[in-house]
Amino acid sequence: MACKARQAQSAKFAPVAQLDRAFDCGSKGLRFESSRAHHLQRKTMNLDEILEKTKNVRLVAASKYVGASEIARLAKLGVSEFGENQVQALAQKKEALNSENLGIKWHFIGTLQNNKINLLIKQRPILWQSCNSLKLAQAVNQRLDYTLPALLEVNVADEASKSGLDKALAVDTYLQIQAECDKIALCGVMSIGAHSDDEREVVRSFEQTFALYESLQKHGANVCSMGMSGDFELAIKCGANMVRLGSILFKNLA
Repeated sequence: MACKARQAQSAKFAPVAQLDRAFDCGSKGLRFESSRAHHLQRKTMNLDEILEKTKNVRLVAASKYVGASEIARLAKLGVSEFGENQVQALAQKKEALNSENLGIKWHFIGTLQNNKINLLIKQRPILWQSCNSLKLAQAVNQRLDYTLPALLEVNVADEASKSGLDKALAVDTYLQIQAECDKIALCGVMSIGAHSDDEREVVRSFEQTFALYESLQKHGANVCSMGMSGDFELAIKCGANMVRLGSILFKNLA
């Protein structure tokens, strides 16, 4: 199914912005710009353009490589959701910014180690995006004293360098977590696009994530988190209603 058709089906969850039509996913005669050319285009994208392109999806600023001061600057420009890859960094930055009353909503988007579960729970993130196994979900659930919204992280591209659950196990695992982990509120899926210079491969990975998301909507899924600095426009075209952007955002603060 074409990306644009999938967007129409998911419109009730997140209307998609009108973007540059250089890519027309799934259509006959579609044209893909070269990876390098599209990359060069992104280097000139300013913050206003990024915010315009993401205005109809949830934008999570991936703040792994910046400090509290950069986060504060971006928050004052209207970005309210930030994601951290390391629990310790999340705790430190959250504490540093608490007194500024910026209304920041924190996500955890990195691999969760067992010895960091208690610290993550203490931070009370609004969304844990990287739940990637039933075993990990059970370990977190046992220690929770509140309901933690979460996404199932799926390695749709089947790449050894990426964390996430095998896509073939995703639906069954999602339903098992829902049945067995009463304090984890699964509400969708998260994935990273294929690492490839062929944008068709990237699109294919996003299409597979969106198909998985569609199949889980009847089980309460309403978040499809995919797309990062290098491919977020493609992800939105393929149905993402949440994107995670890092370098492309923060370099505009320089």
